[in-house]
Amino acid sequence: MPVDPVNLLPSIGAEKEGHMTTDIDTKDPKFLAFWTKCLRETSHWSQEALAAASGLDVRSIQRIEAGHPISVTTRRVLARGLGYDNPDVFEDPEFIKGMHALFEGLRKIQDEDVQKQFPDHIRVSISQVKSGDGLARIAYEASSYLFHADDALSDEAKETAAGIFDFLRDLGDIADDISFADRLGYQRSLGPQDNARSRRAWRPVHAA
Repeated sequence: MPVDPVNLLPSIGAEKEGHMTTDIDTKDPKFLAFWTKCLRETSHWSQEALAAASGLDVRSIQRIEAGHPISVTTRRVLARGLGYDNPDVFEDPEFIKGMHALFEGLRKIQDEDVQKQFPDHIRVSISQVKSGDGLARIAYEASSYLFHADDALSDEAKETAAGIFDFLRDLGDIADDISFADRLGYQRSLGPQDNARSRRAWRPVHAA
């Protein structure tokens, strides 16, 4: 199946402040998997042909295209097999700059396609809440919100999340009628939510 670079963007890009960016690490196994398969298929090469050109075995090519980590030596040999004169091309600033430009262009195309498909939709920023302060802000500041607990969570984690969701809805209902001191008290009652189970359980989305 041919590589679709637009579909690869979420797995290669990085997320910052709720927005997917095209900041990529050209040494990252996910990028190398994508780029290797992309160039190989564009050149109409089989995995066997690329293995022969690189001096690697077919199993190594399969592992690379599956996104498994590889050594610096294998990465340099791969670069040669893909036709690059510079075996350290994946660390070359100009190559990295070119990749960023390529993926930024693909991202814009993707955004334009979404806008054309859903012209009446409004794009909003989202962020994962990781603290009691952030949870309280949802109740106090958000004009709308959506709470969701992953289906894969344990029953205990789901109960924890459900209790917090109910608390925040109730807090939102009275937010305009309570004093600043009471607000601070409710905010403190949520406490620091920095343990692993809480991070897994709480997936509130803050939509301004």
